Amino acid sequence: MKKVVLIIILFEILSIVSYSHAMGRKSPVVVDDTDEGKIASHFNVSEEIIIGLKSSNYTDEDIIKVLVLSTTAGKSVKEITDLIVHGESWEEIAKSYDIPTDTLDTEVVNILLYYGKIKKAEEKDKKEMQELLAPKKPRGRKLGLEDAE
Repeated sequence: MKKVVLIIILFEILSIVSYSHAMGRKSPVVVDDTDEGKIASHFNVSEEIIIGLKSSNYTDEDIIKVLVLSTTAGKSVKEITDLIVHGESWEEIAKSYDIPTDTLDTEVVNILLYYGKIKKAEEKDKKEMQELLAPKKPRGRKLGLEDAE
């Protein structure tokens, strides 16, 4: 009985490792206590990926967007960055994987807050900026007394 349970557990571990490898992600590794290490651990990618994105001039916000899109869409980081290199916008990439852009933005802000990359005040400013830049629906004008005459 113990042998059967051990075999099942071993099979489960191998399945997880195989799935992670097939998805372009490395198995969980112990990382140092740097920001890159913490974020890499959060998304189950190697720290070298984060460092590589930084060396390619990706901002902290862009790196988090790449990782959120990669994780949510089940694609490798390279697949997402290739789309960026080919000129697709964040919105186009999110839409192509059925990820609402407001969900993407919210996740990015939450992760940046969690890792101390932005402060609460910056979050409020970011939300206000998103609201200003968001397309507005046309509003009907109410008829006032002067219009009714």
